[in-house]
Amino acid sequence: LVVSTPHLHNVLLGRDPQALDMLHRHWYHSRQGEGQAHEAPWFRNPVFALHRGLFTSQYSRAYVETADRIAELPRVSDAQWRVLDLLAELAHAESFLTRMEPGDLQFLNNHVTYHARDAVVDWDEPEKKRMLYRLWLSMPQGRELPADFDELWGQTAAGAVRGGVV
Repeated sequence: LVVSTPHLHNVLLGRDPQALDMLHRHWYHSRQGEGQAHEAPWFRNPVFALHRGLFTSQYSRAYVETADRIAELPRVSDAQWRVLDLLAELAHAESFLTRMEPGDLQFLNNHVTYHARDAVVDWDEPEKKRMLYRLWLSMPQGRELPADFDELWGQTAAGAVRGGVV
């Protein structure tokens, strides 16, 4: 499943501007154990952000759910859960389905696209086993990100090498 996050933003703009406002505020996200030793196990950034006329989104509900269980962080409010439920509902309704076949490549910009998959049932036979490689690319001509995304990406300057799991 693939959906354009700028499109979701625009749907929310017409449907529920208050929900959209909440998504532009800072949320706590867990690093899911993928942080460095010197980093907190969580980071803060908005779900949606506009910077220098460009849209950026960084979100996975699982990261918010896990952060909600970190004792030192404030709990997610009922109103915030409702906004995340609405975002999930819209993302599913507005998404399109792709089917990956052996040899297919799919390139997505995670700053403007959400992606998900249905449950996978794998085969026991080695020749039928599912094989999927995920690769994070940091493009030399990449755009600048909002400064408050530095907790996750490290560097936010245009062309910076960022992202990935160390």
